[in-house]
Amino acid sequence: MPAGDVELVTVTRHSTNSPWGFNLGGGRDHDTPMFILKCFPGSPAFKAGLRDGDGVLQLNRIPTANLTLSAAKAEVARTGTTIDIAVQREMIDPRATGLSSDERVEIVEEPCAKFGEGPDPTLAKVTPKTYKIIEDTEKQAAGPAPSVFAKRKADRSKYTQCKGTTIQKAYGES
Repeated sequence: MPAGDVELVTVTRHSTNSPWGFNLGGGRDHDTPMFILKCFPGSPAFKAGLRDGDGVLQLNRIPTANLTLSAAKAEVARTGTTIDIAVQREMIDPRATGLSSDERVEIVEEPCAKFGEGPDPTLAKVTPKTYKIIEDTEKQAAGPAPSVFAKRKADRSKYTQCKGTTIQKAYGES
C-alpha cells in the first residue's frame, strides 16, 4: 500500500495472556500523533499488517487525536482478543522521533560488603542507617524499653490472664 493511505487493521490474538506485538508512541502528552513505535516480526500485529511508523488514527473506533499515550495504552489493555486499529501508512519515521521502544539502562556496579580478612570468613560489619537511628533514639530515651515479659502476672492485661485450669502452658512450664 502506498504511503499515506488509511486502512482498518483488525488484530486478533489467541488469548488475553498473549501480547499484541506492538508498542505505541506519541500522543497528546508528547505533542505528536499516535503511531506504532515498534511492531515485532511474527506477532499478531505484524501478521495483521501493522508496521513501524504507521499512524494510529483510531483504536476500537475511538479517535486518538486527543488521547494521551497512557489513555491509549489503557484502551488497548481493556480490549479482549480482537482490536480494530485505523492506521495511516508510514505517517511517522519512528527513528526520527527520538523515541525508543528499547529504553537503555545504565548498569552501575557498586561494591558490596566484602568478606572479612583472616581465618574466619565472615561478612564485614555493616550497620544499616535504620539501626543507627533506633540506637540513637534508645540512648536519648535512657535505654531500651522493658520487655513485656518482665511484667508481673498481676500487672498484665486481663486479656492475657487465665483464671482456672487451661490446656495452655507457658514455655518451660510443666
